[in-house]
Amino acid sequence: MPQIEIETLFNKLDTSVKLIQSELDVSYLEALLETGENILDGRVARQVDGLPTQTVIEKLTNLYQTLPIESMEPEEIRKAFQLALLK
Repeated sequence: MPQIEIETLFNKLDTSVKLIQSELDVSYLEALLETGENILDGRVARQVDGLPTQTVIEKLTNLYQTLPIESMEPEEIRKAFQLALLK
């Protein structure tokens, strides 16, 4: 199991979570949930009531497009999300 892919995914998840967290003023866990939903919804960030801003939506969408999920095993993806949960 390539540790570097898990670390790469975790770092990108963490970056997106921090963007959402600061923009929406929510907890890390709530922002991680929002990130997961965005990824499952086609890797596109959603805007509700004008938040997050269009600039942040563009950053998130670009970040989601670079996630290495297709080349990863489900177990590796689980581990990356688990690391984010533990954080």
